[in-house]
Amino acid sequence: EFKNLDKVRSVFLNPLVQAQGRVHGRFNLLTNTGRTSCSGRKNAAGKRIGLNLQNIPKAGEVRAGFRSSPGTFIFACDYSCIELLALSQHLLVKLGWSKMAEAIKRGADIHGLSAAERLGVDVSTLTDLSKAALMPLLGPNADKERDAEKAKNFGYPGGLGAVTFVDYARTGYGVEMTVEQAREV
Repeated sequence: EFKNLDKVRSVFLNPLVQAQGRVHGRFNLLTNTGRTSCSGRKNAAGKRIGLNLQNIPKAGEVRAGFRSSPGTFIFACDYSCIELLALSQHLLVKLGWSKMAEAIKRGADIHGLSAAERLGVDVSTLTDLSKAALMPLLGPNADKERDAEKAKNFGYPGGLGAVTFVDYARTGYGVEMTVEQAREV
């Protein structure tokens, strides 16, 4: 818990304090891993004046600390699984087929479906693969199981290795695992 809080302090809170009121981010629309990214930038004096505005922690009070300038507003959007939609389309074009694209066409909750497959839950007879239909099948830890799949589904296609994935899963999704377990995933 201390390690997570220390990361929030060093990665998000310290840059906010150093920015003295206004933060900026540098957005990269497409990285070589197929994902988008955002990073802080430095001013002419070499002082970091921005931060990763794309991945502000949901938990805690970091997001609540942002305010827009007078006369403006903060606009935030989150397209459900947009990176997985893009990946499935790429696979469909490149390979001619994509199991994920087929599942998406059926309205499947990709993270829930992925968790069901990992847990050995037979979904072959289901016509409804929505989150509402899949969650009861994932057992008493359904939220945790689904979050583990979110970490996998976003982290590995984004180019993470097992060691980096362990930290990504813990800080981004609250999923604890060893490097060996990350390799199995």
